[in-house]
Amino acid sequence: MGKILGSWSGMRKYLEQEMLAECLCGRVRYICTSYVGMDGCHIFEIYIDDKLVKQFSWETVNTYYIKNGYKKNSNPVGIREYWDEFWFLMDTVPIEYRTEYTDNEFCEALENYRNQSIKDSITSKNPLERMFAMLDRRIGKRILINEYGGCKMKILLFLAKGFETMEFSVFVDVMGWARNDYNHDVSVVTCGFQKQVISTFNIPVIVDKTIDEINVDDYDALAIPGGFEEFGFYEETYDERFLNLIREFDLKGKIISTICEAALPVGKSGVLKNRKATTYHLRDAYRQKQLKEFDVNVVNEPIVVDRNIITSYCPETASGVAFKLLEMLTSKGEMEIVKVAMGF
Repeated sequence: MGKILGSWSGMRKYLEQEMLAECLCGRVRYICTSYVGMDGCHIFEIYIDDKLVKQFSWETVNTYYIKNGYKKNSNPVGIREYWDEFWFLMDTVPIEYRTEYTDNEFCEALENYRNQSIKDSITSKNPLERMFAMLDRRIGKRILINEYGGCKMKILLFLAKGFETMEFSVFVDVMGWARNDYNHDVSVVTCGFQKQVISTFNIPVIVDKTIDEINVDDYDALAIPGGFEEFGFYEETYDERFLNLIREFDLKGKIISTICEAALPVGKSGVLKNRKATTYHLRDAYRQKQLKEFDVNVVNEPIVVDRNIITSYCPETASGVAFKLLEMLTSKGEMEIVKVAMGF
């Protein structure tokens, strides 16, 4: 830590006062806890409006590895088993593929950010360097447009016949707030089997692209709202063309984000076999029982994340799923800023 600003007080003054955007001054705080006899280990914490939004430590990263199935032993007993494979995974799972980071990575990212241009920080693969840049008082839409060149992250929002409009709209709204008010480089492209898709309750929507126009390499994530069987939802979501699209997104390690019953076509595609997921949980959990038939480890929780796949168990979780997708595309800290601004 001393290599960067000489002391924690100097680092904190820089982070909370000197570099921070004026509208965030007094709202964003950083806390550092040091542990004697722990080889100089620290825990860094970020608070927004007095709410803890992110921790940076070896332990948070190691717990992330365990919870997300990276470790062979998912139920370690004792210190030795808990830390087993940690350094191997630190070498093999790049920082841009994680959502948790160590105190050392926090300091290294801050040092890199201070010694490179805003453009290099904004376009960095390192999510922490991007986080610091997004909080910088010098950043603005003009810089993003002139130096960054517009949106880089793209979400394919797939609308099947009979989709739920509430579950569709959250992806548009959350990403819209992130893009318009906080300059996040994320765009949403709608897609369907036909140019006009009729939702549950018969609301027509014109999509940007049809499924035969899609190149998976152009997108970072696939978002799928759920729908009603009686409005034809499964006629299209169980179509082999759509199942192949799901398989290709998963094969390339891209995020697949679903709400409610949209987990069922993901299960049918086979990519959830022996993985954790959930789906609609009411009415005697009949949809969860169907999901289990695809060899899925069904978990009765509101939102379940298994590596690159997000599932949820009812329409009430819709906004939470959209925020989780934004977090996985950016960082927890960046997501929390948007979430607070939207009143959640």
